[in-house]
Amino acid sequence: MVNAKRKGNRNENDLANWLRSHGFKAWKDPSSGSFYEKGDVGNNLDVTIETKAAKKVELQKWWRQVETAAALQRNEPALFIHIDGMPKSEWLVVQHSEDWIEARKGNSETEQNYINPKAKFAFQNAKEALRVAMKYLQ
Repeated sequence: MVNAKRKGNRNENDLANWLRSHGFKAWKDPSSGSFYEKGDVGNNLDVTIETKAAKKVELQKWWRQVETAAALQRNEPALFIHIDGMPKSEWLVVQHSEDWIEARKGNSETEQNYINPKAKFAFQNAKEALRVAMKYLQ
């Protein structure tokens, strides 16, 4: 039988590590929301993150928990759910529809018109390579 506390701690560490691997500042809150940070994974995104690892999803209960914590922090709530059997670095993410829209708008790029269609993919590959290289400079 798996110890629930250890399972939760491992999930929080995995999520913090995953976020860092994608260039975000993230850390597992040692008090798991008991002190200043009101979520499981602290970050520099103005998002209160609650993460759950379970066999059975209790979405309404967990969502109320992260909404309450986010309201105290005046952050956006985000719930990361790792269901047993999913790959280690994979979560389902639940957030408010308005937060999702704002995030998508912020990530939209100006459409480029390329004379040569192959140029589009070359520029996308170069952009990704620069993003990866920038991680090493930070």
